[in-house]
Amino acid sequence: MQEGQQSPHAAALNQQITQSVDSFQPSTSAEQAVYSQALQRANELNQNRNIRLLYARMGLPPILWFVLVVLALIVILFTYFVGMESALLHVLAVGALTAGFAFTMFVVVSLDQPFEGSTGKPRGI
Repeated sequence: MQEGQQSPHAAALNQQITQSVDSFQPSTSAEQAVYSQALQRANELNQNRNIRLLYARMGLPPILWFVLVVLALIVILFTYFVGMESALLHVLAVGALTAGFAFTMFVVVSLDQPFEGSTGKPRGI
């Protein structure tokens, strides 16, 4: 999923689970209850897997990145024109705002590709 593609091994395992649940023939009411739960869980497994695969393939649209960067630059540049009596206080305020935008962009990048990890390198498992 780190490369935005599905694992053939995981797909085969998912198909095996679904086929084993589908092939079960309950004969008692207790088995029917278990079968019903197994069908529900297999369906949830398939749905959740499809959602994870969608998240792995998709990212934020480029227009959103453009808007975020331009907005951050406009706000940071605007703070240079706001007058403060103390130059040190002004520098600290601009620095704090810039750091806030940097942290926000870091979170957006991290959430944009949730299966890549913090460095984009494989985690081992």
